[in-house]
Amino acid sequence: MLKQRVVYGIDPTDTIQENAEVIIPARVADLLVWEKFITNPANVPELHQMRIAAKRLRYTMELFAPFYGQSFKDAIEKVKNVQEAVGDIHDADVLAPEMQRHLRSSLRISQKDILRKGVYAGDYDAAMGLLILCRKKRDERKSKYRQFLAYWKSLRVEGFFESIRDIMKEQKAEEGKGGKHNERNRASRSSGAGDSVGRGGFTGEDSQSRSDKAANA
Repeated sequence: MLKQRVVYGIDPTDTIQENAEVIIPARVADLLVWEKFITNPANVPELHQMRIAAKRLRYTMELFAPFYGQSFKDAIEKVKNVQEAVGDIHDADVLAPEMQRHLRSSLRISQKDILRKGVYAGDYDAAMGLLILCRKKRDERKSKYRQFLAYWKSLRVEGFFESIRDIMKEQKAEEGKGGKHNERNRASRSSGAGDSVGRGGFTGEDSQSRSDKAANA
């Protein structure tokens, strides 16, 4: 497994969204590095690294999900689909060789067993079953691989990976508008509070006098 790339430009004094705008595009870039290898189904190690990169991108986005809206969560789901699609391919690449190892073991017959057991020396039924499973897993991988390529192509056509940054910026813009509105509300409330003070608030009547009135009531 390749070591996760360090992301530079993170500032602890920035907002969470500002740091997300640095970290998430870096994780997207880490994933797209492996795109050039997907046209060849025999690029097993590279497809495995692509799965890891997709997983890191997904988990990073999930970390920031509470600070974004539904569009961002929908984007996470698509990244998850990529991770699982490449993961299914990787599962086949791991399982089939393991079954092949057991297949070889079932047909490994010593000269002594040949002389003693003859036709019963090898477990041919187990070997045949394993061979069928290997072929089935190979065919499943081919199907999963075609599905993955089709899904990846659809993401690229729609400009999905580029849109992640746009989704984050739109959310930030909406929050900026909301922030201005909240500032106006706070200013209005502060103004009202000042009027109440002027009309007999803390400046005209201290807490002790109010306590005395409450006691005499």
